[in-house]
This record gives sequence, C-alpha cells and structure tokens, in this order.
Amino acid sequence: MKNLVIAIGAFMLMLNIDLNAGADPGRPGNENTYCAELKNDKLVIMRDGEVLTNDIVFENGVELKTDGRVIYPNGLKATMKAGECVDKTGLISSPAKQEAKN
Repeated sequence: MKNLVIAIGAFMLMLNIDLNAGADPGRPGNENTYCAELKNDKLVIMRDGEVLTNDIVFENGVELKTDGRVIYPNGLKATMKAGECVDKTGLISSPAKQEAKN
C-alpha cells in the first residue's frame, strides 16, 4: 500500500511538471521564485539577488530548505541542482530544459 501511495505521488508530481513545462518560473521579476546557484563551491538558494537564510514553508505545505531540498506535504523529497528554480507550488524547473523545449 505504501508503495502505491508513493507511486501515485510521484506520478502526480511528474504530471504537474509536464503540464507546467511551458512555464518559466526563473523569469526575472518573479518574486515567488527561488533559484539554486553555486557560490564559493556551495549550493545556495537565491531570491531577488539575496541568499535565502531561513527555510520557507509555502501556503500549500511545500517546504524549501536553504540547502536546496524541497519537501512536499505527501513526504516526497527532491534536491535542487545549480541552475534549477522552484516556484511557490513546488514545481522545480531547469532553464536548460526550458531552452531545449523552445
């Protein structure tokens, strides 16, 4: 049963990513976007040019940790890589993937 719940959650996450593939959460001026960057060989999360110093919990229960971990309300976890961005819905997007689709 536990595996079924995890599989359904993973499917829903993938479906969300596919449906939002045309979105560009990393576009400048989006105050609800957090992007991962390497600074001094350390992954940091940036928002509006500032380094995130505290963990964030969005209204929908998605948690964003300062080290790039994203924890979803259903228990699924993801880790951001340099160049990826996450929006307030928990959708992780890579600018390289966006360019490949255009």
